[in-house]
Amino acid sequence: MRHLSTPDGASTHGQARGRPEAVQPPVRRTGGGGQRGSATIWVLTLAAVLWSIAVAVMVVGQARAVRHRAGAAADLAALAAARHALVWGSGACKPAGAVARVNGGTLVACTVRDRTVDVVVEVPFGRLGSIVGERTVRARARAGPTRLSSEPQPGGGK
Repeated sequence: MRHLSTPDGASTHGQARGRPEAVQPPVRRTGGGGQRGSATIWVLTLAAVLWSIAVAVMVVGQARAVRHRAGAAADLAALAAARHALVWGSGACKPAGAVARVNGGTLVACTVRDRTVDVVVEVPFGRLGSIVGERTVRARARAGPTRLSSEPQPGGGK
């Protein structure tokens, strides 16, 4: 075998006729074959599931808050109407409507009977409620005077 030298004096032993040996890139082995990129799908699926759970928790939390707000609005509206029922009679529903509006609700029904007031108030569900459609929460409350100890009570008691 003939030894060749390059212009800088280096030996070209093992090279044929002045051509460098072909350099091959290192072999890269992938351990999954057809599973390449499957982790991306799993991560995206997990993110979608976690996002859905977070939205559901927010909607349920808002529904509970609206339910409490509706109950408070109905209670306060009934108390406002009961306060005026002795003097105004059925006109006592007007202040009940104003109190319901101040508390974010709408007075749907108001009945004055024997100094006792029954009210029904609706409160809209809010922004997250648009995900589940237009919703309102209804609450009912009753207010009136308490019995005096001199009035007869059911069952024969004092």
